[in-house]
Amino acid sequence: MLSFHLVKILSISTERRIFDRESEVHSRAFSYSELFDELHIIVFNTKKNLKIDTEKNQYGEKLFVYPTNSINRWFYIFDAIKTGQEIIKGKKLNKDNSYITTQDPFETGLTGWFLSLKSKIKLNVQIHTDIFSPYFKKGHILNLLRISISNFIIPKADSIRVVSRSIKDSVINKFNVDKNKITILPIIVNKEKIINSEIVEDLRKKYPQFDFIFLLISRLEKEKNILTIIKSFANVVKNNPRAGLIILGDGNWRNILEKLVRSHKLGVNVIFEGWKNDANSYLKTADALVSASFYEGYGMIFIEAVLCGCPIISSNVGIIKEEFKDGENALICDATDEKCFLMAMTKLITDTNLKLRITENAKKILNEENIILDKKKYLKKYKKQYESR
Repeated sequence: MLSFHLVKILSISTERRIFDRESEVHSRAFSYSELFDELHIIVFNTKKNLKIDTEKNQYGEKLFVYPTNSINRWFYIFDAIKTGQEIIKGKKLNKDNSYITTQDPFETGLTGWFLSLKSKIKLNVQIHTDIFSPYFKKGHILNLLRISISNFIIPKADSIRVVSRSIKDSVINKFNVDKNKITILPIIVNKEKIINSEIVEDLRKKYPQFDFIFLLISRLEKEKNILTIIKSFANVVKNNPRAGLIILGDGNWRNILEKLVRSHKLGVNVIFEGWKNDANSYLKTADALVSASFYEGYGMIFIEAVLCGCPIISSNVGIIKEEFKDGENALICDATDEKCFLMAMTKLITDTNLKLRITENAKKILNEENIILDKKKYLKKYKKQYESR
């Protein structure tokens, strides 16, 4: 067992928002650092997309963050390994006082495994997305390589953190991993902050031309399947011309999605707003959240929607698959079923009682054991995953 008050954590991450001291990602990292002697986080980045001063690595008394500042993405692993070896040596990390954790079982996992192999420090691998979904393999050509890497990395981990029961079951079934090695722990949702947050932007006041506002919050990427939502919404508008769809997010598919909106002549009804720091205001003033994602590890946005009193229409993924029931506390469709999404959106527009019922019923899932909304309880479980491994 680790002498826990001496534990130092070396984390390998892809989350660049950690450099933004105002972001939720940075706030979470700071909270995690308070649990340990030291928290060192290496972040994959290129000089082109985000150049960070490598001389200013300390972001708190116990929090240290190191960018790779790579030439391109193909150098991430090599640069992270070099930085990791320097940290292990310079900060005196060893198998008796430290743990290595990786954000995924892919590129960061490979980095963590190599550092663990050389230093003998135990390895914790996190799985935040449903890599076992058939859609994951089809999502990107790189995902085929990532699946191969994960097949190598996961069995070698000393402990594993997953974000859902279904992913835990898949890990056990595929790799015959001891269930005691696996901790179910999604990213924490700040319940009090969400509930008590003021409405800064009211969608109903901002867009008075709409009688009913659907909200989509997502990275604009292929796996989020936003095409299905737009196609279904195009048919909704035929009978409900004053319906609106607000899209929060950005990504590689934005131009494709904007072109689809123009082809369906939805420029008046669909609005792209890009990323917003205050999604809570939007969730509190929208009439429904919509999502047709092909796969999700957890889907924190759904819990945030419940806390904001926003009814949900979604594909059967992540936390929706585990805690929600169609027609009871959400409206759930197959990811590619445009007709189902059309009917679900139309139902919410025309049936006020249905909207109120599923919104109220959704609040009941917040009492479930695996949805930890208390920060102290969450941090206690986060800390425990590195004990007795």
